[in-house]
Amino acid sequence: MLKLSLKFSISGSTFFYPNQTRYVVVSNYPLVVPSVSAGIRNVIIGRGTIAWVPSSTMGTVPIFLFSNIVTTSTTSGTVTVSGMAGSQESILLRSVEVDVIFKDKDQISVGASRTVIDQIPANGSVPFSISYPSSPDMVPNNTLVVGYALRN
Repeated sequence: MLKLSLKFSISGSTFFYPNQTRYVVVSNYPLVVPSVSAGIRNVIIGRGTIAWVPSSTMGTVPIFLFSNIVTTSTTSGTVTVSGMAGSQESILLRSVEVDVIFKDKDQISVGASRTVIDQIPANGSVPFSISYPSSPDMVPNNTLVVGYALRN
């Protein structure tokens, strides 16, 4: 049995809507673990100052639709996920975070990456593309694409 204990901190900020479960992807942060399948299962967030905002000021979670998602591997050792990020909101959304979670055959996360789209027009869509180093554990059909945004 592998027991892994890593202690480090990463500064930054993010948001959660009331009752929302979400991924927090920190790109380009080196992490060495004995095995890719060991992964990280538990992360403690907020061991410092947390600025809570009343949920009544946030509204409901914006609804995203992802379409035409294609996962391809390149000869240079990367995997790329591309597609269209669509919004069903009646207002323009700014700074839309798109996260891609790469999973193995057992649906265990083996990698993640993110990009930020400047804006998605009201009831519109825009293309996105995210690349990540390829791994033999990745199963393209198990790739998860999610989006997050705050309303202005």
